[in-house]
Amino acid sequence: MPAQQGVDAAGPLAREFADYLRSVEGLAELTVDAYAAEARRYLDYRAECAAAAAAPSAEAPDPDGAGGVISYLVARQGDGVGSGTLAKAISALRAWYRFLEAERSDAGAPGAGKADNPAASVAPPRAGRRIPRVLSVAQVERFLAAIDTGSPAGVRDRALFELVYSAGLRVSEVVALDRSRLYLAQACVRVLGKGSRERIVPLGEPAVAWIGRYLTEARPHLLRRGAGPGTAGDAVFLNQRGGRLSRKGIWKRFQEVCTAAGLNAKVHTLRHSFATHLLAGGADLRSVQELLGHADLTTTQIYTHVERDDLHSQHRRYHPRG
Repeated sequence: MPAQQGVDAAGPLAREFADYLRSVEGLAELTVDAYAAEARRYLDYRAECAAAAAAPSAEAPDPDGAGGVISYLVARQGDGVGSGTLAKAISALRAWYRFLEAERSDAGAPGAGKADNPAASVAPPRAGRRIPRVLSVAQVERFLAAIDTGSPAGVRDRALFELVYSAGLRVSEVVALDRSRLYLAQACVRVLGKGSRERIVPLGEPAVAWIGRYLTEARPHLLRRGAGPGTAGDAVFLNQRGGRLSRKGIWKRFQEVCTAAGLNAKVHTLRHSFATHLLAGGADLRSVQELLGHADLTTTQIYTHVERDDLHSQHRRYHPRG
C-alpha cells in the first residue's frame, strides 16, 4: 500500500467504519469514537511503515496479518499506553477487520480481502484488576447534603446526583435521559445504556422526591431562561441556558460539590458506591449486574473484591484475633 494512500484513506475509511459500528454493531457513541480513532492511528502507522521501507523485507510481518497487528500494538506500548488501552485497541482492530470483511471487499481498502480476522488471534495483555474507589454511605450523605438547593440549579443538582446514586447510572445515561423515560409514580426509570441495551431500574424514595420537586419547581425556571421552546426537547436535566445538561457540566458541578464536602471523587464513584452498598446490604450479584446494565457478570464481580477487602479491614479492626 503506498504511504500516501494510507494517509489519505484514513479519514474517509474511519468515517465509514464509524457508520458501520453504529448501524451494524450497535455500539455506544463513545465506543464508536474510540474505535474510529484507533482505526485512524492504525492506518497512519501502516502508512508510516510503508514509507520507511524502500522495499518489503522477507522478514517483515504481513501488514494485514497478526504480525502486523502485533507490531502496531508494540509501537503503541512504546508510546507508554497501558494494558487496558492495548486491550481496547485489540477490540477496535477486531471490529475494523469485521468491517472490512462486511463492507469493504474492494482491493483499495487497506486490509481488504483477508479470509480471517488477524486481530482475533492476538490475545489482549493481562491487566491488573483495579478495585474501584467507593464512598461510604456517610460520605455519600455528606456529598448530597453539601449541595446548595437554594436555587433552581441547586435543586437540579440534588435531583441529578440523587438519581445517579439511587439507580447507579452512568454520566452518559443521565445526559441522554428524557422525561418520557421517568416513571415517578412507579418509582423507576427506563435507561438506554451501552450497546443500546435497555433496562428498568427502581428508584429510592429520596430520588423520587427530589426529581419530582425538580420537575415541578426548578426545571420550568431553567427552561424559561433558554432560547425558547424546543431548546432542550424532552431532556430531564437542563443547563442554565435551558438546553440539555452536558457531561462537562455534570463533571464541573460534581467537583464543585466535592470541594464543598471535603471529598475527592469522580461522578462514576457514585455508580461504584451504588453497587458496593447494594452488595453490602445483601443483594445478589446477578441482580446488581442487571441494575448496572453490565452485559457480562465478570464485569460486576469486581465489586465482590471491594466487599472482601472491606470485610478483611473490619475483621482486622474489630476481631480480638484479627
